Amino acid sequence: MTDLLDETDDDLMDLDEPNPKIWLYPFLAELGITRVEASMSGGGDSGQINDVIYYQRDEVISPTGTDADFRSPDSGLVLTWFVTGGMIVRAGDPICEVDPVEARELLSLCREQISVLEEIELRQEQFSVMAELEQRQSQSAVQDESGPGPSDVEKTKAALAERISWLESRADSLSTQIKERDPLCLPVEDAPEKPDIRRQREMLEDQIPGLEQRAALTRLTASSDGFVNAFDPAVAMRGFRCAETLITLTPLSHVDEILSKMTLDDGTTSHVTFKDVLETMFENDGSSAGDWINNEGGSAFCSYDLSPELGRIRLIDVEYTPGEEYDDEEEDDWEPELGDPDEEDEDDPDVEP
Repeated sequence: MTDLLDETDDDLMDLDEPNPKIWLYPFLAELGITRVEASMSGGGDSGQINDVIYYQRDEVISPTGTDADFRSPDSGLVLTWFVTGGMIVRAGDPICEVDPVEARELLSLCREQISVLEEIELRQEQFSVMAELEQRQSQSAVQDESGPGPSDVEKTKAALAERISWLESRADSLSTQIKERDPLCLPVEDAPEKPDIRRQREMLEDQIPGLEQRAALTRLTASSDGFVNAFDPAVAMRGFRCAETLITLTPLSHVDEILSKMTLDDGTTSHVTFKDVLETMFENDGSSAGDWINNEGGSAFCSYDLSPELGRIRLIDVEYTPGEEYDDEEEDDWEPELGDPDEEDEDDPDVEP
């Protein structure tokens, strides 16, 4: 191997064409990469990168292709700030900031709705008792002096009916307000079987622990390290159950996949990724040591470190191994093989006797 300090003018910042060893450095360093090794081989007029190994100090970071462990967001919250795609987060980093005022209002509405539904159940049971008592009184010729009279039963029924009507109107109003803030808190109205009062109350009670958490939190944090693929504010606004469901992450060990997601805006319609730029850097540095692609080709090996002192990627070793030369020389002493005269075909008309 050849030890290269790589202190050339090519690595100086160019305002028109900044060197990728400089502008790629902070992104790769943020991923935790400290060293990169690339192996290439070629011949004729083509070549390929066979292997790229990323290191974090002495530990190998092994990319695993596209088999990333994605977590799709399916719920959210009221946001004042949130991460966006392309950001890198570590476990414990904030991914969004919550406005607890809305959550507290929603919690208050849900608690009131539960209370209203409970009273509706109670008043409906009382109304059924009064209706049954009224029917017995109308069928009995003897007045039960120990219980309420027919007039009292009728007044009680009327009062209960009026109260139930008001409660049902209040429940409808609360349902509308709750749905405006979080449609997931209530059952869908056009479902095949609309839940009864008890089932509606139970569904709301199941939401209370999550709503209490939303009302208490002001900032949610990432549960693990990762590259942010997506954080959908529209989905997040519908309410959340845990921070993990709000964000899709690619683990930081999936280096190749992350580099493939980052594209350059060069003013054209082409989609050049960070991975494309990094591989071009490997190919160019390998070619500076020897023509590993054309003619007989060969192989090249490049090793880099990410230098915090210089603030850039530094080529520290490069090795070129030539390919085997093609043997194009023709043999001048070639002669055709002659068959044994005794073995000639006597039946061949072209053969003279």
